[in-house]
Amino acid sequence: MRSEWNGPNRLTSHRYSVVYDGRSGKILHVHESMAIEGAEIPDDRVLAKRAIELAERLSKDRFGAAASRLSVLTVDAAEVDQEGPMKVDVGKRTLVLIPARTPRDRAAKKSAERGAKAKAKLKAKPKPKAKPKRRARS
Repeated sequence: MRSEWNGPNRLTSHRYSVVYDGRSGKILHVHESMAIEGAEIPDDRVLAKRAIELAERLSKDRFGAAASRLSVLTVDAAEVDQEGPMKVDVGKRTLVLIPARTPRDRAAKKSAERGAKAKAKLKAKPKPKAKPKRRARS
């Protein structure tokens, strides 16, 4: 999330209101607020309320079950000066970068899932009892 101000007036406030799922921390909507010199800077509660209103109006059915768990985190733009996917650390109420997944990561995850399924199948099937070996008579 990056944006820049190139206007003739000085920017005095630049904030993001991040609407997220209160359980998982998944970001569902981001509302950006900028104020230039001489403008009234809205309170964080006003920004949060507006972000929820916009999120609900822009995508009524998009949030599904998460709609009842929506939370808002308002942060200064300097805190979002990172590139890449982010989520909210629900316990700390901070934005965190999600580590990039590589094809190797996905392959390792699938391999682990296949191994777990195979192990579960082996546990589910009873092992046949081994027949005692007979000694050859001489």
